[in-house]
Amino acid sequence: MKVWRAVIAASVVAVSVMAGGAGAGGAAAAATAPAPTTPCPPVAGQPTGGSPAVMVVGDSDSQGSTGDYTWRYWLYEHLVADGVRPHMVGPYNWLYDNVAGRQGSCAYANPLFEEAADALWGRAMADEVSTIRAEVSRYRPQYLLVLLGVDDLAFGRTGVAGLEKHLRTFVANARAGSPGVRIVLGTLLPRNNPHSVLQARITQYNTDLPALAARMSTARSRVVVADDSSAIVPAADYWDGSHPDTDGQIKIAAGFADALAAKFGLGSAYPEPLPKVPPGPGISPILRLTPGNGTISLAWTSSPGATGYIVFVDNVTSGRGWYRLPYPLKLSQSPWTGAFQKGSTFEIRLQADKGTAAGAFSNVVTATLGPSQQADSNPDALAIAAAALVLFLIGWAVYAQKGAARARA
Repeated sequence: MKVWRAVIAASVVAVSVMAGGAGAGGAAAAATAPAPTTPCPPVAGQPTGGSPAVMVVGDSDSQGSTGDYTWRYWLYEHLVADGVRPHMVGPYNWLYDNVAGRQGSCAYANPLFEEAADALWGRAMADEVSTIRAEVSRYRPQYLLVLLGVDDLAFGRTGVAGLEKHLRTFVANARAGSPGVRIVLGTLLPRNNPHSVLQARITQYNTDLPALAARMSTARSRVVVADDSSAIVPAADYWDGSHPDTDGQIKIAAGFADALAAKFGLGSAYPEPLPKVPPGPGISPILRLTPGNGTISLAWTSSPGATGYIVFVDNVTSGRGWYRLPYPLKLSQSPWTGAFQKGSTFEIRLQADKGTAAGAFSNVVTATLGPSQQADSNPDALAIAAAALVLFLIGWAVYAQKGAARARA
């Protein structure tokens, strides 16, 4: 009975991970979360100062979440490699904690860059128009790198025409804070559903953007467009269907780097082929096993940003080889107990995943169970039944999610 409760609980976790993925609703909730008043403290080796001053203005795609590098990191590293020492400025330097559901995470994949920016989850252009003048006046950026607008369109704040009107106001207000500021406008990132109403609006806005930028540009304050979105493949470059994983972040950084180099002579184009970096959480969880009477209990430490932990098992005694359990576990389930064949030796490890982005593996731990003292439920049959239950529930969740998406579109 205990085993079946564990199986059902884990099945619910699988469904929640598959069906809850992140769509627009996650950003909406994050937008209302209060921002901390204390910035992330500096860490040893973190650079400061430099020139020119650069401020990234954006939403969740630019802020990032726990365990991310962020595209800001990849752009900074590229410019430094080119001999440019940018000074990244802005009112915020933290990440959104995607596991706890609040602002204020300082767990960057690599914190050794200037983290300051003007980027928050759920931020809309409609909000930014009222704050950008004061922010530009205070931080005095020479370059504004702007990736904003998808939340305006996704949450019904405005249509394409309204977003373009907000953009014109944004540029005017930024110049009121610093008349000579140079502005690079990013194209909005594509959505998972290419046939949705939202994607049609994004496509229209991106199509309009070059002509709109040209009309707003002046000799003193040029406005140009970065192609940060055309290389993005939603199914491969988002960890939750909406937010860029490491591959997506590098592609965004490359688009802005290319615009800075081509239009302003700042640095060089991003080198190709683009680097390949593991997309998921980079810190390995530490696993401990406790064998019981036909069971093994797993306990593990967190990997920052991980939304699930995949269990890999090798029955050394049977020689079956490595296989994965069909459901992910959450950190809140640690310790977790599962049924295993008595009289066998098992090797077990975990892999930390962030949505669909596979991350670091834990250590491999071995556990040997004593011989069977009584007839137990067939573990292979139990595993098959558990897998069937999980696949049914996941299939139902995906079907329901697609239905909801069609209704929104």
